Amino acid sequence: MPEYDYYIAGEDASKEEEIGEIKLLVAEEKLSEAEINSLFQEKKTDIFKGIFTRPKDEEVVIENITKSFEPFMIIGGAYELRYLTENTYDIPLLDETESVMILGQEIIVEEENEEEEEENEEEGEEKEEEEEKMGFFESLFSSGQQTKSAKKTEIQLKGIEHVHIQRNIREARNYQNRYVDPDSLAKADFQEVGEAFLKNQAKMVSEDQINMTAFTAEIIEEYSQKPENVQRVLYERLELQDRKIILYPVYWAELVYKGSKRKKVRLEPITEEVEERKGTRFAPLPEISVSIASSSTTIPEQIPSEGSEVPEVAEPTPPHSSTQSKKYCPNCGTILEREAVFCSNCGVKVK
Repeated sequence: MPEYDYYIAGEDASKEEEIGEIKLLVAEEKLSEAEINSLFQEKKTDIFKGIFTRPKDEEVVIENITKSFEPFMIIGGAYELRYLTENTYDIPLLDETESVMILGQEIIVEEENEEEEEENEEEGEEKEEEEEKMGFFESLFSSGQQTKSAKKTEIQLKGIEHVHIQRNIREARNYQNRYVDPDSLAKADFQEVGEAFLKNQAKMVSEDQINMTAFTAEIIEEYSQKPENVQRVLYERLELQDRKIILYPVYWAELVYKGSKRKKVRLEPITEEVEERKGTRFAPLPEISVSIASSSTTIPEQIPSEGSEVPEVAEPTPPHSSTQSKKYCPNCGTILEREAVFCSNCGVKVK
C-alpha cells in the first residue's frame, strides 16, 4: 500500500478512470427449425387452456413463426476511494485513572466537581439558623452546599480517520433500460460480432435499447458518490472494464384458436421455454423480423409494409383494490415478498 500524508488541509487526489471497450455478443442457439416448430406444436394448446376451455390440437393453428433478438446491457467493474475525515472519540477510563499515555505523550486526567445544592431557599434559611447555634467546627462540616471531587470516567480525543471504500460493480438492464438481476439472464455460449450484425440480422434492436453511453454515465454517477464526511480525497479510481451488449435470439409465433382468437407467444431457444408475452419484461414483436415458414427450410427476410398491424403490448396487471397491502412488480405484476429487491419472475429491480 502506498504511503499517504494525513493532513486535512492537503490537496485532493485526482480521480482515475479506466473505461473498457464495448463488446457485442450474441447467444448461440442449439435448436434447428424443425425443433423450434415442434416446441410450439407441443405448447400451443396450453396457451388457450382455461377453467372451462380445453382446446384440441387441431383447433389451434400456428400461422407464422418469426425470429427476433432481445438486448441486454451489462456493466462490471470496481470503485475504490480513500479519504480523510476528522472525528471525536470518547475513551472510557478505569476508576481513579491519574493519566493516560498516548504516542509517548502524557494526558493528565482532570477532576470534575459535583455540586449538590439545596432543594429550595426555605430549607437553606432553616439550616443557617441551626448553624448559628452550633460551634465553629460543627458549622464548618454542615454548610448548605457540599462539593465532591471525582476523577473523570472518560476523556475526549480528536483524530483523523483514514477511510477505505471498495465497491464491486455488476449491473444489467433490459430493453427498457430497467435494472434487472444479472443472475436472472439465461446462461449460454456467446459469440462476439461486429456492428454489421446490428445493421443486418438484428435491425429490430433500436439504438435507444442499447444506449451504453447513457448507461455508463449513470453507473459512474451512482457508484462515485462520496460520503458527506469526506474532507480530503487521498485516492479515487473507477474501473469499468466489462461492458457488454448481449443479444438473445427469440422466436415468436402467432396462434389462432378456432379461427378467431389470436395470441402471440414467444420461445427462448436457450431455455426452450414457450410462453405468452405478459407485462413488459420482454420486448414486443419487432416490426422488422425474420420469418420462418413451417413448410420451408429457408429463412427469408420479411419487412412489414406501411400500415401493417403493430402487435399490442400487454401491460402489467395492476394490484386489485382489496390487495393494496401486497407488493407487486411494476414490470410484470407478479406478487412479491415485501423484502424482495428483484422480481422473481422477470428479474427487474423493484427497489
